[in-house]
Amino acid sequence: MSDVSLTQISVVVVFLAALLALQFWIKRHKGTLGAQLHRGRRMKLIEALPLGDGARLLLIEVDGKTQLLSAHKSSAPIPLPQPEGAA
Repeated sequence: MSDVSLTQISVVVVFLAALLALQFWIKRHKGTLGAQLHRGRRMKLIEALPLGDGARLLLIEVDGKTQLLSAHKSSAPIPLPQPEGAA
């Protein structure tokens, strides 16, 4: 077995300390990082509900308005009408 030098140990310790510091910083700034990553996006997938055989319902938001879509793997998504009184 070869000997491990003090330099190698110190490099590993510094690397692990940097990883821990980065993890702490990311956890602390999670909200602002997410806002910056999604800045300027107009569309957002809120929820997807699988119905089986490649069919699913998609609830999306576009420019602050929600829309329900019916999607199937062999056809284009179809917008579904909003029930009266729904936002």
